[in-house]
Amino acid sequence: MAVLMSHTIVSPTCPYITYLSGAGGLSWKQFTVAAIPGAVIWTAAYLGLGVIFAAQLEQVISVLSNFFGVVLAGCALLGLGVLLRKRWREQNQTH
Repeated sequence: MAVLMSHTIVSPTCPYITYLSGAGGLSWKQFTVAAIPGAVIWTAAYLGLGVIFAAQLEQVISVLSNFFGVVLAGCALLGLGVLLRKRWREQNQTH
């Protein structure tokens, strides 16, 4: 079950589950029987999402660009705040 889940919902854990399965003595046959359906489910899910969102690609791009614009502006604001605080402390230490 862990191999199937690692090839679908929790795919970032896939390499670790694979190594642990081998270290735990899971046979190639058992691993393959669980991994292939997991890979098929994951691929079908990605294809399904692509079909669903292909018509709305421009909207998705707009939302993502707005999001990353806000993130970049926030990073710039944070960086300027840190710089201003550092300069303010330096100025107050000399007086």
